[in-house]
Amino acid sequence: LTTMPFFLWPQQGALKGPGRYLFPILMNHTTREVVEIWDHVSSAIQQELLQKKGIHITGLGTFGVLRQELLVGKNEHLPVDKPVFQLSQNVGKIDCLDYVRQSIADFMPVVPLEYSKLALHMENMQEVVKNCIKLTLLCLSRCISKGLNIDFSFRNMGVLSIRGKKVKMRFYEKFAFSVDATGNLEEVVTNVSCTLLT
Repeated sequence: LTTMPFFLWPQQGALKGPGRYLFPILMNHTTREVVEIWDHVSSAIQQELLQKKGIHITGLGTFGVLRQELLVGKNEHLPVDKPVFQLSQNVGKIDCLDYVRQSIADFMPVVPLEYSKLALHMENMQEVVKNCIKLTLLCLSRCISKGLNIDFSFRNMGVLSIRGKKVKMRFYEKFAFSVDATGNLEEVVTNVSCTLLT
């Protein structure tokens, strides 16, 4: 039986106390602190993508939005803007992971995650925020190296899943619609859903 660590943060408002501790490696941070910081990371990613910028998180990878052609029916193609995730090459090489390789930087500007902005929004020290993110990703890396299955959640965005050596970022439908400037993705999905229901 394979153990599966869930990096699925509690729902907003679900934490009643300090909730020490999420993981042993994060003993300097309460569960509440870790959840709040990663909620702000998710918000930062969403804000950059809505501004047509990719965002890179050291030790994890890059999020972006790419224009793709979606096949509808037999011959019709519609342009859609789809959210994508590119795993860091260093992470992929160290653990020999199987993931989709695409250079987001070739299609849109990419900015680094700014710890100072996160700290400012949270009224917290920059080093505390930076340390928490780095330790969480270190914990993630250790789980990967042990061959554990992982679900790492990004609030209101989706879930990064690792099964064995295969990496897959699954974005929530609502989030995917929000970053699609064409509006075609929601229309196609809605029409497909209606067809399936009838």
